[in-house]
Parts: sequence; C-alpha cells; structure tokens
Amino acid sequence: MNSSESQSQPTNSDFAQIKIQEASSTFVTQLLEKYGTKLQAVIQFGSTARGHIKRHTDLDLFVVLDTDFVNLADKRAATFTAEESADSVLKSLTSSGYSIQVSAVVRTKNQALVFTPIYLDMTVHSVIHYEKDDFATLLIQRTKDKIAELGAVRKNRGLLWYWDLCPNFKPGDKAPI
Repeated sequence: MNSSESQSQPTNSDFAQIKIQEASSTFVTQLLEKYGTKLQAVIQFGSTARGHIKRHTDLDLFVVLDTDFVNLADKRAATFTAEESADSVLKSLTSSGYSIQVSAVVRTKNQALVFTPIYLDMTVHSVIHYEKDDFATLLIQRTKDKIAELGAVRKNRGLLWYWDLCPNFKPGDKAPI
C-alpha cells in the first residue's frame, strides 16, 4: 500500500465519529417517536462536539422537551429508551478500544430558558441534532449575546479552559448574572 492509499483509510477516530453521529441520529429518532412535536431540541456538547474523541468518554446530549415532569423519576425515564438504543450503536466501538456512553441532560422548555453554565461551552462547540422553531439556535445566540454584553472571555490553558464572565470585576461590584 502506498502512502496515498494509507491516508484514505479511515482511522479508528473517524470510525468513532461516524458511530457517534449514528448514535445521535438513533437517539433523536427514538425521542421523536416518543414525544413527537414536544421535542424542542437535542444538542451535542462536550468533548465529542469538540471532535476530541477519547477512548473512554460520554456522548453528552442536551435535550429540551415541551412537557412537564411529575417527578425526577419521570424526567430520568424520559430519555432512557433512547439512551439504550444509542448505546447499542456505540457498543460496536468496543472492538476498536472505545467505551462511549450516552449522557443526557434533560430540561423542560421553561427550564431551558434559564441560563446554565453548559450554555457557555455550547457557544463555542456544539452540534444541533434537532431543533423545533430554531429553539437551540436562539438559545445559543442568546448566550452569545450575553457573553458579548458582559465582555466575558474564554481563557485557554492547554487542553483546559475557563470562562471569565466579568473580566473587569472589581471588589464591591455586583455580578451581572
């Protein structure tokens, strides 16, 4: 095999990325079957959205449903079947040395309208797998607007980072968030 042929061969990381996309699609399909028009958004965030596929990681998915949950058990059960279906797709990566599982964060539509720190990183790295009425796009844009209003900056330290939400903060100032 010459060098140009070896470059065209998919790597384990490419295979993992394809399986992550397939698992995400399976997850969305399951939620659409269960919730139909009540599904507002599914957003991938975290390391897999950044394209940093580690051997042991989570496929982080933020789910927004236009429904109310009676209790925490109902909320957890909301994505259970979809997670199992997506996990079964990801199991095919085991032979390539990967252990990836779905980790879903579930919010009602009203809960999702309240800021959470997860949104900060979604402004930089996220994959919208499904949205109704531009819900995810508007949520991320609203966070970007707030970041700009605050003058907040993301500070990188190698592979790590943090958000300085108030770079001009002085003792005695009130935090604007």
